[in-house]
Amino acid sequence: MQTILYALIVISSLSNMVADILLSAGQDYRNPQQTTLDKVRNTPEKNLLISAVLGFLSIACWQAVLLALQDLSGVVGSIAKVSFAIYIATIMVFHVVCCLAIHLCKVNESKEKIATKYLIFFGVLCFVFSLLYSVAMIVLSVRGELQMAWYHYLGLPFFSVMIIQFIAGRILAKVPYYSSISGTLSMMLSLLLTVHLMAKNSLF
Repeated sequence: MQTILYALIVISSLSNMVADILLSAGQDYRNPQQTTLDKVRNTPEKNLLISAVLGFLSIACWQAVLLALQDLSGVVGSIAKVSFAIYIATIMVFHVVCCLAIHLCKVNESKEKIATKYLIFFGVLCFVFSLLYSVAMIVLSVRGELQMAWYHYLGLPFFSVMIIQFIAGRILAKVPYYSSISGTLSMMLSLLLTVHLMAKNSLF
């Protein structure tokens, strides 16, 4: 089962990277002065539908990691499982909302501010549940219920996203499509390390 989960995480993450790239097809990396609306105008409409469906299905596969978390016990363990499930569900919705937001702006560019508000709202939800899940896992480690190595801490979604998407994203901003796939890359590493952590603790 552990090997199957590893394979599922990698395959679904790679397919979601394709969805991310389709979503950012309107970005011209040779033009640093390109505006957000320019990117929206240049994004093909068919990309949005394909990206929404592919991304939704790919991210849904990440819920399978709950199989590795199912033996976490107690209140904190339950908080970790529930917050993880909500976090992944929120990412699913966020990806679809991104596609809808671009479509809305293509139809009516004056709706950019409304679309941005929706993106911020779901982005905040992702941040909150990512933090809640990460804190719950740290508490389980501090209490001795989980034996975590240093890389397991860095692999918690709150930290992995901060490091790979935001910090490395600034450094590698000029690398084509890195900014598009960095979020998915951080989640792939986080999910793989989560399964490894639970297997190491003989809980999966």
